[in-house]
Amino acid sequence: MPDLFADLVRDTLTFLRDPLAQKQSMFSTAQEELFFQKKNKIPENIGSSVELKPFVSAIPIRKTTTFQRKEAPIPPPPVQKQEAISPQPDFSPLKKTLQKIAPSLKMVDQIPSDTQAKRIASAWKERIFDADVIFLACNSDAETLEFLKGLAKAVDHHLAKTKILMAERFEREKRWDLFLEKNSFRLIIASEGIQQWTELMRFYKAMPTSGKLFLDKAPLLVLSSATLYKSLEHKAHLWKALCQLLK
Repeated sequence: MPDLFADLVRDTLTFLRDPLAQKQSMFSTAQEELFFQKKNKIPENIGSSVELKPFVSAIPIRKTTTFQRKEAPIPPPPVQKQEAISPQPDFSPLKKTLQKIAPSLKMVDQIPSDTQAKRIASAWKERIFDADVIFLACNSDAETLEFLKGLAKAVDHHLAKTKILMAERFEREKRWDLFLEKNSFRLIIASEGIQQWTELMRFYKAMPTSGKLFLDKAPLLVLSSATLYKSLEHKAHLWKALCQLLK
């Protein structure tokens, strides 16, 4: 007679050791198994009695709002207020009346510059009272200045009062016209290099027939290089010419 209990134990152990079986098992009686089978059985007429509705979430879906970045508006440039230009008074009737009354009267539309007036007013500064002979130093090298000093001293002692002036200042200030206008010199003696002063040369005059030179109305004598007068012959010739001019 087979041992049913031993067979049950063996089958139970085999089932529990099966790696593919579920780890948790539920043991029930025959009545309990029948009960659960009835509960899980789907009725045959489920298609006609039960209406299957799709699942609808009760949570309302919010619409996603896309925010676009708005660029800050560029303010327009400030409007510059134009200053009101006051109309110039019309002097035409007055000018016509004055022209009839005084036709010789000169009228101008703009106020003339006073630069020339100031220049003329300061012309007295160019007046030289203590010299009859002017030595113009057109070169500033030491040899030329030393020669002019010696020659001016000799002329001052024997012939006439002398004064040495630097040509550069008058050329820079363009005051040769006032200098020559306000003075009446017996003789102007210029060193070598007078040709470099363009403003001064505007007043240079040469008389080819007589061989005489002038600066405006003043007699002019132009010297050669100071080195040349180291020769006694040239120095004597220069002194003779000065005596003739200043006799």
